[in-house]
Amino acid sequence: AFVADEAPSFPGRVEAGDSAMLSFRVAGQLQDLKVRMGEDVPKGAVLAELDPTDYQLNVAARQAEFDLARLEAERASSLYRQKLISEDQHDMAQTLRATNEARLQQAREQLSFCKLTAPFAGAIAFTYAMPSEVVTPQQPVLNIQDTSTLEIHFNLPPRYQPLLEDEDRAAFTVMFELMPGVHLDARYKEVSMQPDPDTNSYHVTLLVDSPDNFSARPGMPASIRLHHPSTS
Repeated sequence: AFVADEAPSFPGRVEAGDSAMLSFRVAGQLQDLKVRMGEDVPKGAVLAELDPTDYQLNVAARQAEFDLARLEAERASSLYRQKLISEDQHDMAQTLRATNEARLQQAREQLSFCKLTAPFAGAIAFTYAMPSEVVTPQQPVLNIQDTSTLEIHFNLPPRYQPLLEDEDRAAFTVMFELMPGVHLDARYKEVSMQPDPDTNSYHVTLLVDSPDNFSARPGMPASIRLHHPSTS
């Protein structure tokens, strides 16, 4: 086991593991914004809703058209079996039924787009729209950041950089000021190819599973310790 006090330490900062800009796929008036900036949300939670009235009316209209076309298609099939209408008339009725079914499906899909849901569990980083505001398709409404996995960024002096390429690669632990005495295991993700000319150090990214009952926010300072036999 490594002795933490003997390990070289570096200052770093927390970044969100993943983030997504969320927008509606249809236009409409923002009826309800259910979250605030900084709020934690589970995957699948409804975050915002458009006024669905117009889309509900469209579904009802398409449903009526489809019901009529379906009856006509069934009637045409019956008449065709009795050889009372031509094959073309029969096929036309079946095509009309299929077309109206597709329109109904599209209308239902557009209605479902009136709800904006969380693609993963995370924290709301920014809100860009207000209730009653009219939004257009793809207009940013919310930004959500995945806080289940955290990225830790820090600068590594050149003399330690070879330890990242060793077969016996260096291990890292991360500490937060708000969790004194707790050392979290970090997974190595990547290192810059060239040292930063300003700091003469390599930019390293680590991954840490967010600890239970502790919400580490992007920008929060962290302390990183490097563990390797050569440094003990």
